[in-house]
This record gives sequence, C-alpha cells and structure tokens, in this order.
Amino acid sequence: MVHATVSQGCGYLGRIPANVKFITEKSLPDGSYLSSIYPSGKLRKKGCQPITVRVIEYTIEHPDNPEEKVIYRLITSLLDIQQFPAELLARQYHQRWEVENTIDELKIHLLGRKTHVRSQKPREVVQEVYGWLLGHWSVRMLMFQAATTAVADFHLWDAAGNEDVVVAFWRCCVVELLLWPQVVK
Repeated sequence: MVHATVSQGCGYLGRIPANVKFITEKSLPDGSYLSSIYPSGKLRKKGCQPITVRVIEYTIEHPDNPEEKVIYRLITSLLDIQQFPAELLARQYHQRWEVENTIDELKIHLLGRKTHVRSQKPREVVQEVYGWLLGHWSVRMLMFQAATTAVADFHLWDAAGNEDVVVAFWRCCVVELLLWPQVVK
C-alpha cells in the first residue's frame, strides 16, 4: 500500500502495529526518526530498494483508565519536520478518526437502512449528505451543550443511544421552520 501511494505522488500517514520493528536510521529534532521499509519480504530478498519513512511514536492516556498509557506509532512519507511537525501529524491522525467515527455513525447507526442514499442524481446525493452532516452536527451540538451543563464528556455519548434527543431536536426544528414565516413578517 505504501509503495502504491508513493508511486502516485501522494503522502500518507498511518498507524503501525506494535509487532512491526523499525531500525532508527536518523533521529530528528521533533522526536521522530527516519527508518526504511520494504514493499514485501520477497522484494526485500530480491534486493528491492527500501522506502524511507518517518516514524512518530507517542503515548496518550487510555480513555477508560487515565493511569494507563496507550502507545501509538505512525509512519508517514511527510519527511519535512518544519512543514509537518510530529505533534501536528499526531493531532491530525486523531482528528481523522473523529471524522471516520462521524461517517460510521451516519452510515450505520443513524440511518439504519440498507439503501443509504435515496437520491439518484449526483447533485441530490451531495445535498442529502450535507443534510445528514448538518443534522449530525446539530445533534452533536445539543449533546455538547447538555454535557457541558451536566459536566460530562460528550465524546463518550452515542447518538444512536439517544434517539429521543434526536427526535426532540427535529421536532423543535420543524416548529421553528413553521414559525419562521411569521417571524420574518
């Protein structure tokens, strides 16, 4: 996968399992280091050129047990530490998973039907997805407001388990939309 990505001229950033071992070829000032990987074991034996990667290792608190630490190891083709500091890449990696979780929540948990997109034309598909994202954002905003007043971590809330919140929100939206023409006058 790394070889295919590099051959297309694209950059990558991904997590590597703990059992994959890297040799530090050059330590970098931001705490990351350069190493090499091969596309496969067979190509390594045939003398294939290795691919230079940057390895970023860091720890975060376990979400369920703050005393326990989770070790993350990322590899990337983004070798310029001035333009792509290790801390920035680590933050962006976790932000990406926030987006992935949102998409998963939309596709699997909230829609809950076999036909995910009803629209047949590209423009309408985009409109429907924007509608889902707007609805998701609205529900998450309500959850955030409720959590901050209740002093709870809204990241731990599951929208699929809070259908009553979603229904109440949409009822409020419908009422506001029905009253909107009267407010504008």
